[in-house]
Amino acid sequence: MPSSSRLHQGKENGKRRCVKMRDNCSFLTDNSINSAQSPPPKLSKESEFDLSSAYVPAFGGDSFLELPTLRHVGRAFAIELWFLALEPDGILLYDGQGSNGDGDFVYLGLEGGRLALRFDLGGGAVAAVTEEAVELGRWHAAAAGREGTSGWVRLDAGREAKAEAAPGLTELNLQTPLYLGGVK
Repeated sequence: MPSSSRLHQGKENGKRRCVKMRDNCSFLTDNSINSAQSPPPKLSKESEFDLSSAYVPAFGGDSFLELPTLRHVGRAFAIELWFLALEPDGILLYDGQGSNGDGDFVYLGLEGGRLALRFDLGGGAVAAVTEEAVELGRWHAAAAGREGTSGWVRLDAGREAKAEAAPGLTELNLQTPLYLGGVK
C-alpha cells in the first residue's frame, strides 16, 4: 500500500482480518464478505490474483480511500475492477485536476443502478452509461477506458457504452489524489 494512502491499521477480528480506514470504510478479507459470491480470481488475461488472502475494500457512509494521483493517463488509460454494490448510486473512483471540482476529471460510478464513466478534458464533461443495470448484492466486473476524446465503459460482458468529448482537447490533466469509494 502506498505510504501516502490514508489507511489505519486495525486488529485481528476472529477469522477475518480488518484494516480500518476513515469512518465506516474497511478492508475485509475476501472470505469474510460472502465467499459464495466472491469475484472469480482471474480479472483479465494478463493478471491473476489469489483472492484467498486478498483484502477487499468495503465502503459505507462517508468513507473513502485516498491514493496517489493517477499518472501516465493523460492521453489514454484503461481500468478493470470488481465491485459489489449494495446501493444503486455511488462513486467507484474519482480523480481530478482541481481540489474544488473544477477542471479535468475522470469518474467511474453507479448512477441509478447503471455503471457510468464521466470525464472532462477541458471542453465540458461527457458521460458513457451502460444499458445493463447493476444487480445489487452481486459481484460485477467494470471495465472503462479513454483514448484521446473517446471514452467507453462496460459492465460484466455487456455492450460498451461510448462517449465522445468535443474535438480539440485530448489530454487529461490530473492533480488531486485518486479517490476510491467516495471523495473528500
